[in-house]
Amino acid sequence: MRSDTFRYWTNWNRNFLCRPERFARPRSTEDVAGIVRDAARTGRTVRPVGSGYSYTPLVQSDHVMVTLDAFDRVERVDLADGIAVVGAGMRLDALTRELATRGAAFANLGDIDRQTVAGAIGTGTHGTGLGIGSLSSRVRRLTLVDGRGTVRELGPADSPDLFPSACVSLGALGIVTSVTIQVEPMYNLLVERGGTTFDAVLRDFDRLARTNRNFEFFWFPSHGLAYVKKMNVSDGPPVRVGALSRLARAGNDILVENGLVWLAAETVRRWPRARKPWLDLGRRVVPQETAVVPADRAYATPRYVRHYEVEYALPYSAAAQALAALDEMLGRHPVKTVIPVEVRCTAADDLPLSMSQGRDVMYVAVHAYRHEDYGELFDRCEDLFLRFDGRPHWGKMHSLQAEALRKRYERWDEYQRARRELDPDGVFMNGYLRRILHA
Repeated sequence: MRSDTFRYWTNWNRNFLCRPERFARPRSTEDVAGIVRDAARTGRTVRPVGSGYSYTPLVQSDHVMVTLDAFDRVERVDLADGIAVVGAGMRLDALTRELATRGAAFANLGDIDRQTVAGAIGTGTHGTGLGIGSLSSRVRRLTLVDGRGTVRELGPADSPDLFPSACVSLGALGIVTSVTIQVEPMYNLLVERGGTTFDAVLRDFDRLARTNRNFEFFWFPSHGLAYVKKMNVSDGPPVRVGALSRLARAGNDILVENGLVWLAAETVRRWPRARKPWLDLGRRVVPQETAVVPADRAYATPRYVRHYEVEYALPYSAAAQALAALDEMLGRHPVKTVIPVEVRCTAADDLPLSMSQGRDVMYVAVHAYRHEDYGELFDRCEDLFLRFDGRPHWGKMHSLQAEALRKRYERWDEYQRARRELDPDGVFMNGYLRRILHA
């Protein structure tokens, strides 16, 4: 086990920073247990850290910060049972590549794949697809070190009072070291991308969401430009059937979706009137593309432009009404950002702190470039999302604290009972978690 003195830690977007006393790199579950026991004995707190893709200070610690970088192996893949046993510190991009070599894939993933497995499930990370749940809903078993340094094996049959809460835990129930997660035999997806308008998407939203396995769209408010992505399982081989080559796809991902977005953001923050000309250009360069792609390469897109993000899960039953209200509100208070709003949908699950607990949801993510003043924009969006009974994404920016959050989760008390059992002395607490959990 390695333990380093560490000057500071910051998240991917560099909007949070901390200076822990100790930065530990355990190499085994027993090492993790020893770290937790030592911290509990000396009155210190412990926070696990993944790749830092959250925008909230979930992992900040003044005492001990634990990285699971050494827990980066696929332990077992069993396609007959449809499961993979993986180290909790493995990054999703590396994991999907490794699963592909073994003929396996996830049923769904988000559009960023740099998170660790534990970080992704701990915050309810999701992709899109009205018939498919979040990554957390695919978890079948967990190995977890609790607040007293005891190693626990949690599953739905032997730990029914603890396991559901541990699947979206915020890192407040213990340190997860191994995850058994549901996988599928490798499959191909027919991916269709193209430009359209927000009004056209809104008119056809329910049909698009229900008739496509995966559906999402990106939308530039106060301009009307939208970019749709649809994916459906294909029996065909992974071959491009449209005009774009693989090189052109990579060029679009890097040069257009990152390079041009960064250049536009830098230009518009200096000269706000440049926003419309940039988006008019975007209407011309948005590719129309159709391709058959292996599942391990279909979901994620490189995201290098640092930004702020607020994302809420709204009841799917109110999706069209909420989108129309958001469009109207942003029309009255025009946005300056050139980073689009992202809209996705996922299926209901029954995990106490899952954003989709008990209902199908539509996720709406609003972004601002990291050098922009996002406060007024995010406040207005959050007020609107709350009117539609939204729940904030645990890894994204929001203003809610414990009392407001409790009203939005009918199984909130079940999670709190699990937290008190697994971490009775608050070893895994920090200031932020105390505010949102009232611990």
